[in-house]
Amino acid sequence: MKLIGIIGIFICGNLLGQHNDFQSLYMYDALTINPAYAGNKEALTLNANYRDQWKGIKGAPKTFSFSGHLVTRSKKMGLGLTLINDQYGIQNNLRFNLIYAYRIKIGNSILSFGVGAGLRNESVDYNALNLVQQDDIAFLNQSRRSILPDVNLGTMLKCKSLLVGISAPNIVRIKEKHILQAFNGYAGYVFDIGKQFKLKPTCLVKYLVHSPVSYEGNLTLYYKQLFSLGFGAKSSKTGNVYAQLHLNKQFGIAYLYERNLGPQGQLWRNTHEVMINYTFDYKTNVQSPRYL
Repeated sequence: MKLIGIIGIFICGNLLGQHNDFQSLYMYDALTINPAYAGNKEALTLNANYRDQWKGIKGAPKTFSFSGHLVTRSKKMGLGLTLINDQYGIQNNLRFNLIYAYRIKIGNSILSFGVGAGLRNESVDYNALNLVQQDDIAFLNQSRRSILPDVNLGTMLKCKSLLVGISAPNIVRIKEKHILQAFNGYAGYVFDIGKQFKLKPTCLVKYLVHSPVSYEGNLTLYYKQLFSLGFGAKSSKTGNVYAQLHLNKQFGIAYLYERNLGPQGQLWRNTHEVMINYTFDYKTNVQSPRYL
């Protein structure tokens, strides 16, 4: 394992000390990357997501999230919440946010502004380290825990077939030297290709201060209200394939398989992600399924 770690350092080159929790099935529901998405599906929507990254490597990231959002009957406000638990190595981060979005109707389009506010609990357990000197007093019975505010901002524009948005997570922590500010840009478009099929390309651009811009794209094919299949690629030379099955108009389950296609592929491989989604329709007539 030590040899693998040393090889990984030389292959990866520059490394960042910060890890940002992230999940790849956001093309089905983008609330965790942009609070302005709250209420976008005009019904109560619940999502549970689990990501097991680089399976088989000890200490690799594992992320679980639960999110829910709805629109008020006036359709002028979206409300939601996110709960994200991210564990990697000896560190565990737990984030909880309540979300509010204000929606402005502009013709056939909706412009929304969202804010998510809550807390982040960060804990580090040094007792979990595999030390060469087990009685090293620098780490013996040591742990660190901090509770910090967590605020996210975002804006999003939705037209008939287009969805674009930008967001900034953790804005109140921008002055902390060990935390780097991030920005996300997202876009998706739905093409009609016959009565039964729709094709949706999506793109996500991420920028972390003092780091190169990263980006990824996905292409999803939908068949009626039953099934969707897609694939994607990232600037980190990672590729993925995924599918979602709708057991009925309200309940869906999705799975994604991801693998690094570059030199790191022998080390960072076999990432799995699962999402369970349930949508409670209102009595009003809303689009189903909701492609954006």
